[in-house]
Amino acid sequence: MNNKKAFTLADFVLILITIGVFAAVISPFCVKNYKKYSVEKRFEEVYSTVYDAYRKIEADLEYVPKCYYWDINPYYTEECVEYSKEGECLRYAYPDGTKLKKDHNGPRIDCALVANQLKKDLNIVRICKKPAYPECIPEEMEGIDTIRKIENKFLSDYEITKATTGCKAFRKENIRHNSDVLIMSNGASIITYGDSVPIFAVDINGMEGPNKWGYDIYSFQLRSGEGNSISVTGGGCMIAEKGGRTTEQIIQDIEWIDY
Repeated sequence: MNNKKAFTLADFVLILITIGVFAAVISPFCVKNYKKYSVEKRFEEVYSTVYDAYRKIEADLEYVPKCYYWDINPYYTEECVEYSKEGECLRYAYPDGTKLKKDHNGPRIDCALVANQLKKDLNIVRICKKPAYPECIPEEMEGIDTIRKIENKFLSDYEITKATTGCKAFRKENIRHNSDVLIMSNGASIITYGDSVPIFAVDINGMEGPNKWGYDIYSFQLRSGEGNSISVTGGGCMIAEKGGRTTEQIIQDIEWIDY
């Protein structure tokens, strides 16, 4: 006697429902992780290109160019001792009231040399001179001031200005009108911090979306001291939009990934 039980239509429908439920649960997770992986791979590619460019500059010059922030600042911590009525810092000083040293934030005498060399070593295919908006600065790109306002609508203009006074070149209007944009051959965009080379932002996919800080826009800072090679680090007035990652966070995440 054959006791084997055949699949019924109800069994088949149940299997399909189970597969559908499983797919609905797992699919968003897979998509999210794929996007995260894609961003990290793209970030790693661009970061490596920039990092290698600075190594090449040092090798070509046979010395570490003086264009960076101190690894360890040799001076006292500065403080703002005078604000404007809008909240802008008008004067920084040391705790004893003396004015800041010329190289308080690091030496800058080789910045023009470094900037010219980078244009060649990064294979820059196009330069959008300031004002770079709207040609090379996307409409969606916020500044560190407008991000703060979006995340806390109760902040006053004075409070926002005061909070961003040390990074004012990355305010929205300054990015649009006072930054140059260098387009790399791989499509990434380097956004200058005004006229200062040791700090800059990179949009790893250029004008493509989402054009958000912490998603495809990251800021970097150059650091060195005592003859050490220049390191390309996070920081540099970085502020991640809601749900995004700072430059330091994505670098740390990449270091733990086994590709």
